[in-house]
Amino acid sequence: MSDGRIPCTKCGASILDITARLNAGLCGKCENNRLQEQAELQRKEQDRLIREKGFSYDIDRLLEAENFLLSVVGELPGQDSPCYPDLTSEEKVISDLASYNVLCGNGFGTLFSNGYFRLLDGALLAAREIGSGLLFEGLTEFWAILADYGFPRDPIQCQEMSTEDVDVDALYETLAELDEKYFHYRPGEPSLWASPDYPAKAKAYVREHIEIFRSRKNN
Repeated sequence: MSDGRIPCTKCGASILDITARLNAGLCGKCENNRLQEQAELQRKEQDRLIREKGFSYDIDRLLEAENFLLSVVGELPGQDSPCYPDLTSEEKVISDLASYNVLCGNGFGTLFSNGYFRLLDGALLAAREIGSGLLFEGLTEFWAILADYGFPRDPIQCQEMSTEDVDVDALYETLAELDEKYFHYRPGEPSLWASPDYPAKAKAYVREHIEIFRSRKNN
């Protein structure tokens, strides 16, 4: 081309000669797409290697720790790990409770603000499995509140949902009331902050299914 522009070698768009030299003949959009595809391939390869390597842990050692759920973090894969799908249903219960225990902060509102919908869903299912009445009740109310404000029950859809039509201020006020109900510090009253029941119930659940957890020791 006489004006110093040449076609992109992939899509044919007209680009400056300097752009072509910098991007090996590609326009900026095609180069960005190439880099994204390359990064995705690298991520998939890393995930494959991690899953091939697998994971192991000594559940009896973890049960002896002063803070069992805290000791689990880093030993059992969390929801973002490529190994998470390889966990048994029992292991997912403990993994989700351990992650919830670390990330819950001052209440459900903290997890909502940070978009941890999958974890909130996993923690609800885990609370039901281990028989934690207080955590199960609180998370059941949490999801009911989101439904009242138009959120879908599916955690992935919640992450993708636009809050443009949501009264966010009212929602956060409602969540603050929920957190006050379940995360208060009033002596003698049940509280997920002051006297949570789920850590002890999690240990009891593990002991009930101990052979499943022990099977990972030599993997």
